[in-house]
Amino acid sequence: MPEPSERSGDDYHKVFTAICQNIAREDSNTGQRVTWAIALSAGLFTAVAFIAPRANETGYGTFWAPMVWMAISSVAGLGLFFSLKSWRGVRAAHRQIDYLRMQYEANAEHYKRLGLPRPFGDPNEQWGIESAEIFPRTLMIFWFIILIAALVASVIALGRAAVLQPALQPTSVTAPAPAQPAPTPVVPLR
Repeated sequence: MPEPSERSGDDYHKVFTAICQNIAREDSNTGQRVTWAIALSAGLFTAVAFIAPRANETGYGTFWAPMVWMAISSVAGLGLFFSLKSWRGVRAAHRQIDYLRMQYEANAEHYKRLGLPRPFGDPNEQWGIESAEIFPRTLMIFWFIILIAALVASVIALGRAAVLQPALQPTSVTAPAPAQPAPTPVVPLR
C-alpha cells in the first residue's frame, strides 16, 4: 500500500471498505460469543435444576448428597469457565474494533472528503460495548454464587454424612465364634 501522502481516492476507498468489513466481522463475533454464553449457560442451568433435587434422595447411602453437591459444583465451575471465556472473547472483539477505529481516525479527513460515512457509532458513547459485555459478566456472577453455594452445601453434607456413617469395627480384633450346640446323643436301635 502506498504511503498516506501518495494514496489516491481509490486507495482510501479500499482501506475504508476493509475497515468496514472488519468492524462488521468483529461485531458479528461479539453477537455470536454472547449467544453461545447464554445458550451454554441455559443448558447448564437446566442441568443444575435437574440435579439439585437429587440431593434430598436418601436411598443411595449417606454420601449421596455430598456427591450431588459436588456434581453441581462441577457444573457451576464449567458455567463460570464458559462465561469467562465468552467475556474475554467479547473484550477481544471490542479491542479489535478500537484498533479499527484508530485506523479510521488516522485518515478520517480523507474519508470525509470522499463522502464516506463513519463506519461505527458515536465514539463517545460506550453503552453499546457495555451492553454486550454485561451478559457474560452477569452469568459469571451467577455461576460464581452457585459454585460457592454448592461447595458450602457439599461440605455441610459431608459433615452430616460423617456423623451418620456407622462406626467401623476394628479389623484386628476378631469376634468370638458363636457357641456350637451340644451334640445329641445317638441311641442305638434294638
